[in-house]
Amino acid sequence: MAFAKDPTGESGLLLPVRVQPCEPPGLLATRVYVDLVGVDEVGARRKLLAAVDRGRPRPVTAPWPGQGDAVDGRGRFPGLGPRVSNLPARNGNFCGRDTALEQLYGVLRTVSVAAVLPVGAVHGLGGVGKTQLAVEFAHRYRSDFDVVWWIPAEQPSAVVAALAGLARRLGVPDVADQTDLAMGVLELLRGRDRWLLVYDNAESPAELAGLLPSGGGGQVLVTSRWAAWAALASPLPLDVLARQESVEFLRRRAGSAVAVRRDTADGEVAWSELAELVGDLPLALEEVVAYLEETGESLADYLELLRSRARELFGLDHPGDGGGEVDERDRRRVATVWSVSLDRVSVEAPAAGALLNLLAFLAPEVPRMLPAEQPQVLPEPLRTAVRDRLAYNRLVAAVGRYSLATASGGELRLHRLVQAVIHARLGPAGERAWAATAVEVIRVAFPDDSWEVARWPECERLLPHLLAVTAHAQSLGVAGEEAGWLLDRASTYLRERGQYRQAKPLAEQAVTVTETALGADHAEVAWRRDELGRVLEDLGDLAGARDQYEQALRISEAAHGPDHPQVRAIRFRMDRLPPPRHQPSTRPPPEDDT
Repeated sequence: MAFAKDPTGESGLLLPVRVQPCEPPGLLATRVYVDLVGVDEVGARRKLLAAVDRGRPRPVTAPWPGQGDAVDGRGRFPGLGPRVSNLPARNGNFCGRDTALEQLYGVLRTVSVAAVLPVGAVHGLGGVGKTQLAVEFAHRYRSDFDVVWWIPAEQPSAVVAALAGLARRLGVPDVADQTDLAMGVLELLRGRDRWLLVYDNAESPAELAGLLPSGGGGQVLVTSRWAAWAALASPLPLDVLARQESVEFLRRRAGSAVAVRRDTADGEVAWSELAELVGDLPLALEEVVAYLEETGESLADYLELLRSRARELFGLDHPGDGGGEVDERDRRRVATVWSVSLDRVSVEAPAAGALLNLLAFLAPEVPRMLPAEQPQVLPEPLRTAVRDRLAYNRLVAAVGRYSLATASGGELRLHRLVQAVIHARLGPAGERAWAATAVEVIRVAFPDDSWEVARWPECERLLPHLLAVTAHAQSLGVAGEEAGWLLDRASTYLRERGQYRQAKPLAEQAVTVTETALGADHAEVAWRRDELGRVLEDLGDLAGARDQYEQALRISEAAHGPDHPQVRAIRFRMDRLPPPRHQPSTRPPPEDDT
């Protein structure tokens, strides 16, 4: 109607205003628009008022569009981004993926939950760029949201902790029970819009049961290595980069630091061959550039090095020639690329190689000073290096120069893909030795009194690493007694915080691991069964709790006698339970107060 009444635009009945990067479609392409992209609030106000100022009467004041939608009820200039956010820093080297970002934006405009999943590259390990895509999406479209919250989702307990942190930022009344706090913020979000929750690296839909918002006007973005999300979220499969995107990334990132042939065509062919050798995998491409920048090798020499290493490791003339499954060829590409860098670091700084071995058995994001907090349990030369702050910083710098790990925000980050390559390089004996070392590091660091409220922040900090080291210990059959102790303390911590469902599998594993290591009748097993009984009691499984208490009581009485404090404590908890339904109560009837 506006076009019909004002076909030339002379009357200004229709005024297009561009607020995000786009090309005006259809008839809008014929009109001059007011461009507010990248303009600050003062400049945007000035440009918009100048465009509409045609001498017509107007109100003296008016609310900013969208007033009332923000978290605190006040209007907010879109270019400022979300008022509440813990979003990771934007990757300045992000390249390509425009189509995937547009698809993701379109999906979240029509559904409330989307999942970014890997296809065609190193299945089950990652490296395809899911997390970086989610970070770029959240930054690129930040003006759409008043709240953006990043949630590490590999473990349900970490999800609960992250949601509790958001609850505090949004003013939900604080309570000791983190689960109640997390449920409180999910309930709050159901009544609001303009929010984005990013669940990064979720294991499976079952792990997030009850931890996703069930309504509201916001969006949920999940990244995961697993494919079974179709019933819960609209899937967006993410493949490796297109070849041209890979070449552009390599050329732009490497720049003049890498020597290539003077002939442009030959240089283009060399970059393309390199991209093919690493399977266009974004994480491997970043590793390639880091190596070339640090060593100053020519592109031709590096290509030959990759080929020779592939022959050495796999008997292949080309890392992609395996004749097997696609994912096996991908793994060979990955192993080739990282083996070159890992070998160089180990030669230049042996302690840096040892640091990477330790990080490979912890969770991917490690507090920077954690390896230096317990030097006495580390092997040489790492033990000596971490005791000297300057020497330790040099180790961190050494691994960072080759992009094997990154250090930022007080954390060391080692990608799961790199962890997997390190495991494979260590061999069975090396894996068991470093897994046992990692268990000992966390065993010394984790609070013994994990039930104490004052120790909860430290427990929360170390819990992801406890879960990582105990998983490795169980799969490799090492450090059974220490792993059982850690699982028991983790269960105690989660139970005291009200996370009974998350505590249960840890308490069960603690029983199994400790029994395997020490025998079914060892006194430590009584403690483990007592903890499992307490978890089951809190979950309402009174029959299961009684069974665990009875077994714990039997073991403890045999080990300590009937009057030991542990025996009395277990008996007290048993007596507190109601009697089994099939047995009459043996307790005396209450006195008649009448």
